[in-house]
Amino acid sequence: MAMVDRISSLSDDIICHILSFLSTKDAISTSLLSKRWRPLWLSLPCLHFDLNLPNSPSIFINNCSFINKIILSRDHIKSLRFQCGPIFNFYLEPLDAYVNEWVDITIQRGLEKLDLGHPYDPPIPTLCSSSIFRCKTLVVLKLEGFFVDVDDVVHLPSLKTLILDCAYFREPRCVLKLLSGCPILENLEANCIDYDGSSEEDSEEKQDESIEEDPEKEQDEPFEEDMEETNGDYGGISLPKLVNAEVSCLTPDIPLKAISSVRFLRMNEYLGDIPVFPNLTHLEIEMRIKINWPLVLEMLKQCPKLQVLVLNIVVVEFSTFENVDWPYPQFVPECLSSQLTKCSIRDYKDTESSLLFVKYIMQNSRALRTMTIYNAPSHAKLEMLKELEGSSATCQISFMD
Repeated sequence: MAMVDRISSLSDDIICHILSFLSTKDAISTSLLSKRWRPLWLSLPCLHFDLNLPNSPSIFINNCSFINKIILSRDHIKSLRFQCGPIFNFYLEPLDAYVNEWVDITIQRGLEKLDLGHPYDPPIPTLCSSSIFRCKTLVVLKLEGFFVDVDDVVHLPSLKTLILDCAYFREPRCVLKLLSGCPILENLEANCIDYDGSSEEDSEEKQDESIEEDPEKEQDEPFEEDMEETNGDYGGISLPKLVNAEVSCLTPDIPLKAISSVRFLRMNEYLGDIPVFPNLTHLEIEMRIKINWPLVLEMLKQCPKLQVLVLNIVVVEFSTFENVDWPYPQFVPECLSSQLTKCSIRDYKDTESSLLFVKYIMQNSRALRTMTIYNAPSHAKLEMLKELEGSSATCQISFMD
């Protein structure tokens, strides 16, 4: 029985949508299938390049020239994804030049999604294109393993999703500057952010130099005056449209207040002031350094609408399981009184404070329906069932391995 080619019978739009999930190299190879497929890859608005840097400089130049040719052949580019392998030192400078040129070109062609990835190993490539920080069409920006040289003015009026994974910045103020230029940001992921140790004076020196080089810059950028207030006091930034945030890099230099409008938050330990989260309904806290019950209680106190609490205790070998002098709290946060319905503790540690925390939650949560404990030792399960018997009339405790 002959095989029926159903894919070729699909419309060009559908086939191009399917091809957009492939790397550009694989998409081009489909042109060999038949005359019907030959021109389709030329219509792809989404480009995806994987560049594994060879030992031969000539091959590197040929690969980059190929990518350059593909990008220049497009009138419209909706998405650019560029994944680069480990870099040899002698490739760093030309690669930086190529990547920033590609970014500039694609932005001129209506770019909506930019995804740049590099292994978190030195040498680190640099994203310094000023156009990326003033792109009016960009909706999604993902940067992994790049040094992000933030421009003096950031204006990303359409950006809804920002993902920073193992990204380098000059200083925490640069992260705040980037966030301050995203007025409608809805989704934020910021993990393993690092800084290169340059001083604030260096950054100001750079700004002074840029002003001297281009004294007419303010006239050329009509939105700069509107952004002056936002880009001034970075410590007071707010992201009113932010819905989801996953952060593992927060320090007092990057305040939680900046993301306090979220409804979903995944975070790790935090040492700064904790603001009120008026909209937060789902909170996940990962504890790596120690089991920080005071932090959890303070977060509960500041989240009046919290419905779901997930604690992930990923303590490492040198971590401290116990907190010193953790008394049973004498207050009941508003969320426990009426909102919290689900609590989960992953990788439960058999400590006195852990048991005390579970007991506190179950005794004071009027709306709690489920308390799920993961990976508890067998003897701890029996002790908990005995200790918590009758603690809650509405909550069912369950154990998962």
